[in-house]
Amino acid sequence: MVTLDPPLASIAIPSGDTIRFPTRFYTSRPGPIVIKLFDERTPVGAPGPLMTPAWIRRNLGLRIADVGPERIIAGLPGFGYLWRANTPAVRVSLDEARRAAAQASVELVRDPSSGSLHAIQSNMWEIWIGDDETLRLLRAEAATLGVTEVAVFVKR
Repeated sequence: MVTLDPPLASIAIPSGDTIRFPTRFYTSRPGPIVIKLFDERTPVGAPGPLMTPAWIRRNLGLRIADVGPERIIAGLPGFGYLWRANTPAVRVSLDEARRAAAQASVELVRDPSSGSLHAIQSNMWEIWIGDDETLRLLRAEAATLGVTEVAVFVKR
Protein backbone atom coordinates (compact mmCIF):
# COMPACT_ATOMS: atom_id res chain seq x y z
CA MET A 1 0.00 0.00 0.00
CA VAL A 2 1.12 3.53 -0.61
CA THR A 3 1.37 6.28 1.96
CA LEU A 4 2.17 9.66 0.48
CA ASP A 5 4.11 12.13 2.60
CA PRO A 6 3.17 14.89 2.17
CA PRO A 7 -0.21 13.68 0.92
CA LEU A 8 -0.84 14.46 -2.73
CA ALA A 9 -4.16 14.51 -4.47
CA SER A 10 -4.51 11.53 -6.75
CA ILE A 11 -6.99 10.60 -9.43
CA ALA A 12 -8.48 7.13 -9.88
CA ILE A 13 -9.49 6.09 -13.37
CA PRO A 14 -10.91 2.89 -14.88
CA SER A 15 -8.30 0.63 -16.38
CA GLY A 16 -9.83 -0.22 -19.73
CA ASP A 17 -11.53 3.00 -20.85
CA THR A 18 -8.61 4.82 -22.47
CA ILE A 19 -10.94 6.85 -24.74
CA ARG A 20 -12.96 8.68 -22.07
CA PHE A 21 -10.09 8.56 -19.55
CA PRO A 22 -6.84 9.01 -21.52
CA THR A 23 -3.85 8.58 -19.21
CA ARG A 24 -1.86 11.45 -20.73
CA PHE A 25 -4.62 13.91 -19.85
CA TYR A 26 -4.03 13.25 -16.14
CA THR A 27 -0.26 13.77 -16.27
CA SER A 28 -0.81 17.54 -16.16
CA ARG A 29 -2.10 17.13 -12.59
CA PRO A 30 0.25 16.65 -9.65
CA GLY A 31 0.19 13.36 -7.82
CA PRO A 32 -0.21 9.74 -8.78
CA ILE A 33 -2.66 8.22 -11.21
CA VAL A 34 -4.47 5.24 -9.68
CA ILE A 35 -5.60 2.71 -12.27
CA LYS A 36 -8.64 0.80 -10.98
CA LEU A 37 -7.88 -2.80 -11.89
CA PHE A 38 -11.07 -4.56 -10.87
CA ASP A 39 -13.59 -4.05 -13.62
CA GLU A 40 -12.98 -7.14 -15.72
CA ARG A 41 -16.33 -8.20 -14.26
CA THR A 42 -19.06 -5.77 -13.30
CA PRO A 43 -22.09 -6.11 -11.03
CA VAL A 44 -24.41 -6.34 -14.06
CA GLY A 45 -22.30 -8.87 -15.95
CA ALA A 46 -21.73 -12.59 -15.62
CA PRO A 47 -20.10 -13.91 -12.43
CA GLY A 48 -16.35 -14.39 -12.42
CA PRO A 49 -13.12 -13.04 -10.99
CA LEU A 50 -12.96 -9.24 -10.69
CA MET A 51 -9.66 -9.43 -12.56
CA THR A 52 -7.15 -11.98 -13.83
CA PRO A 53 -3.37 -11.59 -14.10
CA ALA A 54 -3.58 -11.59 -17.93
CA TRP A 55 -6.24 -8.87 -17.86
CA ILE A 56 -4.11 -6.77 -15.49
CA ARG A 57 -1.06 -7.17 -17.77
CA ARG A 58 -3.08 -6.02 -20.77
CA ASN A 59 -4.90 -3.08 -19.17
CA LEU A 60 -2.10 -1.82 -16.96
CA GLY A 61 0.26 -2.29 -19.89
CA LEU A 62 -1.88 0.07 -22.01
CA ARG A 63 -1.63 2.77 -19.35
CA ILE A 64 2.11 2.27 -18.87
CA ALA A 65 2.73 2.40 -22.62
CA ASP A 66 1.05 5.80 -22.60
CA VAL A 67 2.88 7.48 -19.69
CA GLY A 68 5.38 5.05 -18.12
CA PRO A 69 5.07 3.35 -14.73
CA GLU A 70 6.50 6.08 -12.49
CA ARG A 71 3.26 7.88 -11.52
CA ILE A 72 0.96 4.90 -11.79
CA ILE A 73 -0.47 3.11 -8.77
CA ALA A 74 -2.20 -0.24 -9.30
CA GLY A 75 -5.68 -0.03 -7.73
CA LEU A 76 -6.64 -3.50 -6.54
CA PRO A 77 -9.92 -4.73 -5.05
CA GLY A 78 -10.26 -5.40 -1.34
CA PHE A 79 -13.81 -6.56 -1.98
CA GLY A 80 -15.69 -9.10 -4.08
CA TYR A 81 -19.10 -9.58 -5.61
CA LEU A 82 -22.01 -11.82 -4.75
CA TRP A 83 -24.20 -12.49 -7.78
CA ARG A 84 -27.78 -13.73 -7.53
CA ALA A 85 -29.77 -14.78 -10.60
CA ASN A 86 -31.25 -11.89 -12.61
CA THR A 87 -30.09 -9.14 -10.23
CA PRO A 88 -26.96 -6.99 -10.15
CA ALA A 89 -24.21 -8.25 -7.90
CA VAL A 90 -23.55 -6.65 -4.54
CA ARG A 91 -20.13 -5.85 -3.12
CA VAL A 92 -19.05 -8.05 -0.25
CA SER A 93 -16.09 -7.99 2.12
CA LEU A 94 -13.98 -11.09 2.70
CA ASP A 95 -15.63 -11.56 6.10
CA GLU A 96 -19.09 -11.37 4.50
CA ALA A 97 -18.06 -13.87 1.81
CA ARG A 98 -16.70 -16.28 4.43
CA ARG A 99 -19.88 -15.93 6.49
CA ALA A 100 -22.13 -16.56 3.45
CA ALA A 101 -20.12 -19.62 2.47
CA ALA A 102 -20.18 -21.01 6.01
CA GLN A 103 -23.93 -20.44 6.35
CA ALA A 104 -24.49 -22.27 3.05
CA SER A 105 -22.04 -25.05 4.02
CA VAL A 106 -19.96 -24.42 0.90
CA GLU A 107 -16.27 -23.81 0.66
CA LEU A 108 -14.43 -20.79 -0.71
CA VAL A 109 -11.94 -22.37 -3.10
CA ARG A 110 -9.07 -20.78 -4.97
CA ASP A 111 -9.48 -20.42 -8.71
CA PRO A 112 -6.09 -21.35 -10.23
CA SER A 113 -6.31 -19.01 -13.22
CA SER A 114 -7.18 -15.82 -11.32
CA GLY A 115 -5.96 -16.54 -7.79
CA SER A 116 -9.38 -15.42 -6.50
CA LEU A 117 -11.59 -17.25 -4.05
CA HIS A 118 -14.87 -18.58 -5.38
CA ALA A 119 -17.98 -20.19 -3.91
CA ILE A 120 -21.35 -21.25 -5.30
CA GLN A 121 -24.55 -22.05 -3.46
CA SER A 122 -26.48 -23.96 -6.12
CA ASN A 123 -29.39 -22.02 -7.62
CA MET A 124 -28.87 -19.22 -5.07
CA TRP A 125 -25.69 -17.20 -5.49
CA GLU A 126 -22.07 -17.11 -6.67
CA ILE A 127 -19.24 -15.23 -4.93
CA TRP A 128 -15.87 -14.15 -6.31
CA ILE A 129 -13.43 -12.36 -3.98
CA GLY A 130 -9.72 -11.98 -3.35
CA ASP A 131 -7.71 -12.33 -0.17
CA ASP A 132 -4.14 -11.50 0.89
CA GLU A 133 -2.76 -14.23 -1.35
CA THR A 134 -4.70 -12.86 -4.33
CA LEU A 135 -3.43 -9.34 -3.64
CA ARG A 136 0.18 -10.60 -3.44
CA LEU A 137 -0.21 -12.33 -6.81
CA LEU A 138 -1.69 -9.23 -8.44
CA ARG A 139 0.87 -6.91 -6.87
CA ALA A 140 3.62 -9.11 -8.26
CA GLU A 141 1.96 -8.96 -11.69
CA ALA A 142 1.95 -5.14 -11.56
CA ALA A 143 5.59 -5.14 -10.44
CA THR A 144 6.61 -7.09 -13.56
CA LEU A 145 5.40 -4.03 -15.49
CA GLY A 146 7.36 -1.60 -13.31
CA VAL A 147 4.46 -0.48 -11.08
CA THR A 148 5.64 -0.81 -7.49
CA GLU A 149 2.85 0.96 -5.58
CA VAL A 150 -0.65 -0.37 -4.98
CA ALA A 151 -3.83 1.00 -3.46
CA VAL A 152 -6.53 -1.32 -2.17
CA PHE A 153 -10.15 -0.28 -2.65
CA VAL A 154 -12.43 -1.65 0.08
CA LYS A 155 -16.15 -2.24 0.30
CA ARG A 156 -18.09 0.81 1.42
